[in-house]
Amino acid sequence: MSQPAMPENAARFFNASQAADAQAWAQPLAEDAIVYDPVGTPAVLGRTQMRERLSGFLPMFTTFSGLTPTAAHTCGDSVAVTWQAGGLTTSGRAMNWSGISVLRLGEDGLITEVNNFFDASIFA
Repeated sequence: MSQPAMPENAARFFNASQAADAQAWAQPLAEDAIVYDPVGTPAVLGRTQMRERLSGFLPMFTTFSGLTPTAAHTCGDSVAVTWQAGGLTTSGRAMNWSGISVLRLGEDGLITEVNNFFDASIFA
């Protein structure tokens, strides 16, 4: 399945998630980016905090498919991306979930804000 068209750093964000690489996943974010993961929870502030969060999240999986985009809609400086994700936890639990990410990009093309919409109860 080919990835839908989207701005370069948005594509890098999703591609790095599929590689399960916390450093690369956080790299397309601006140093002072704001990430709501998911919306309604306290913000993750900046690239460094996001990298730390991802470094804590990824080890809970023995396999992780990343966020696989199914559609992308770019409008001005924002792109809304629907995606599917899945993985096998270290305890052997298969997990599959989906969501929508709305990314805002700065003039330099880096992601300045991420609003992730998904049901976080799957992680409970």
